[in-house]
Amino acid sequence: MDLHAALQHAQEQQAATVVGLQIHGRTIEVYRPRFSDIEGQCRVEYHEGQLFQHGYERSSFSRDQIPGDAMDLDYFVAPLSEEELDSVFAQQGEMVVHRLLEGAPDPLQCASPRDKAAFTSWCISTLAERNG
Repeated sequence: MDLHAALQHAQEQQAATVVGLQIHGRTIEVYRPRFSDIEGQCRVEYHEGQLFQHGYERSSFSRDQIPGDAMDLDYFVAPLSEEELDSVFAQQGEMVVHRLLEGAPDPLQCASPRDKAAFTSWCISTLAERNG
């Protein structure tokens, strides 16, 4: 689904379970529409992290501030609840991808640089396949 359909889904369901995901090298970016009862509108949460590195960045955009990258992504309903997604986004990038992409290899089993490269390659190719 496109961003407009994702925003509508978030508003109608009043649940932030739709995400847009992209990977650039070892950088992951996740956009998640979330409806706010207080504001009466949808915002788009942004999460950026690195595969196999600590740290992440979070921010939030109102509808009129959404970056172009977010507009071009294919969005999907995550196989997790809203609460689970909140918890996942506090983890390292590889765990975020592992939880969002069904069938992803377990990154905890990636002990060598070769294993990490294979995990990264699988994620990139799976996401490219999904997005056409």
